[in-house]
Amino acid sequence: MQAIRTVDATRYITPLREGGSLPAIIEASDGELYVLKFRGAGQGRKSLIAELVAGEIGRALGLPIPELAFVELDDAFSRSEPHEEIQDLMRASTGLNLALAFLPGALAFEPALASPEALQLASAIAWFDAYIMNVDRTARNTNMLLVDGKLWLIDNGASLYIHHTWANFRERSRGAFPQIKDHVLLPYADALAEADIVFYNGHGLEEWLADLLRNAARPGQPQIAVSEGLPALGANDEFREGNPHFWMSAAFGARYLEKIRDGLIGIDPDGRAIYTANAAAYSKELLALNEELKQQAAALPAESRKIVTNHDALPYFAQEYGFTIVGNLLGSAESEPPAGDLVALVQQIKAQNVKAVFSESQFSPQLTATIAREAGVKVVANLYTDTLGEAGLGVASYADMLRYDMRTIVDALQ
Repeated sequence: MQAIRTVDATRYITPLREGGSLPAIIEASDGELYVLKFRGAGQGRKSLIAELVAGEIGRALGLPIPELAFVELDDAFSRSEPHEEIQDLMRASTGLNLALAFLPGALAFEPALASPEALQLASAIAWFDAYIMNVDRTARNTNMLLVDGKLWLIDNGASLYIHHTWANFRERSRGAFPQIKDHVLLPYADALAEADIVFYNGHGLEEWLADLLRNAARPGQPQIAVSEGLPALGANDEFREGNPHFWMSAAFGARYLEKIRDGLIGIDPDGRAIYTANAAAYSKELLALNEELKQQAAALPAESRKIVTNHDALPYFAQEYGFTIVGNLLGSAESEPPAGDLVALVQQIKAQNVKAVFSESQFSPQLTATIAREAGVKVVANLYTDTLGEAGLGVASYADMLRYDMRTIVDALQ
């Protein structure tokens, strides 16, 4: 992903008297025009953080979002502004701000003006907004622009609203998103309805998607939770049906295959033979992998097969391959464990002679590193559980991911 550029504001052109962030068009030191969102505006800095995080997620997914840039605003910038309210806003925003590339000739989104190609993005945008919990892409305020028929997403700051209060943030981040029913593009989000069948993990992992599935799916469309019926561990406030990370056991991965095979046969009986043969072949690979992983784990003495992670993603991995989970840094639904819990965890690591603390590639390893340092053990910050990696890293497939994680864990615990 390309680094976010930082430019200096050089000329204030005109305010855009709409939106809670009171944006303005400015010229910057690179000669380009930007829509500047002031950090001193009433919506506050958290709105800009959401704008930045959600915008970069969308850009990484290939959605049409203007380039984001950091903009340095000098204190002297406000002196030539005659309007007192804007002058106060500029003073309150001295320093680093956020901006989007200005789109000349842009029109407010209207379905009648959008090209068919633009509306083909409706399903992807609705999914994206459900994922980032964006409450502000409605008919009243579409936060989309059209340039020569091409659709652009702007103003993603009304998303990720859990970070305005972190109480029970993990549970809330995985909860349903009922506001999707008001999404302006939902009537055009027909890709989900066109699917012959929908597979999802289940056990509460995709609750945020539940309302999108209900509102955009075709009546009678098969929707299959591939983890349904598997024996769950660790039901808690975050996952009331039990921990959903069954795929971290290759044996349970083979059970997922059975659900997928049966679902496909249900909608395409004529394909039974090929679905059965392909599932059997891949299941054989996964069960062989499962034995391979067990042998790698067994090379460690039982007293060494103890792990501490930052995220409760490995209970089925541990159960299948003979590890003991001593603790998880983020084992509760709170934003950060109480200091007393962390002290107790450090004491457990020392008492049980745990050799390493593990973090996953999609999480910041900062807290993990702190615990490892306090306990005097190594930190391993590159496990893969909820994501795959690039081909060059050797984690581009499900089987690769499990092999990589086992190898990394065994190497760290030797």
